[in-house]
Amino acid sequence: VCNGHQNIVPVVLSREYDSYVDYLDLSAAYTGATLAYAYFSLKDQLDAVTPVFCERIKLMLKRRVINPFIDTRESKFNWWKGSRTRNTNNWCPWICSNALFVTALVEEELEIREKVVTVAMEYLDNFIQGYAPDGGCDEGPVYWLCPPGLTARRSHSSQWF
Repeated sequence: VCNGHQNIVPVVLSREYDSYVDYLDLSAAYTGATLAYAYFSLKDQLDAVTPVFCERIKLMLKRRVINPFIDTRESKFNWWKGSRTRNTNNWCPWICSNALFVTALVEEELEIREKVVTVAMEYLDNFIQGYAPDGGCDEGPVYWLCPPGLTARRSHSSQWF
C-alpha cells in the first residue's frame, strides 16, 4: 500500500493531474486511516521485525494524508474542501474524519496536530454552510445521516489532541 503510486480512486486519476503531487480523496483518506490503525495497533510487533515498516507508514501518511490535508491552496483536486463562496459535499466530513484519525494516531509534532484540527474546523464550517436552514440535504436522507454525524463526532475529537 505504501509503495503504490497513489491511493486515490481511478476517477480522480482520470482528470489531468501532476503525477508528483499527492492528492487526497475518499480512498486515500480511508486507506490512510486503515494504515494509521495498523501502525497504532501493531507498532511494537512491526518494530520487532524492523523499524523500517513503521517509519515508512508514518512517512507515507504524512505525505499522502496530512500534508495534502493542510495544504489550503485552491485546486481542481481539492474541491471537496469547499470555501466561503463554494459549497462542498459529503466528501468533506469523511475526509476530515479520516485525516483527524490519522493525525491523532501517528503525528507527534504539536504544531502539525494543531494545524490539522484548525484546518478541519474550517473545512467542516464550509460543509455546514451548504445546508439549508431546514437542515435538508440535496444528496438525500442517507447522506444527511453520515456526514453530519461525522461532523458532530469530529467536533468532539479535539480531546484526542
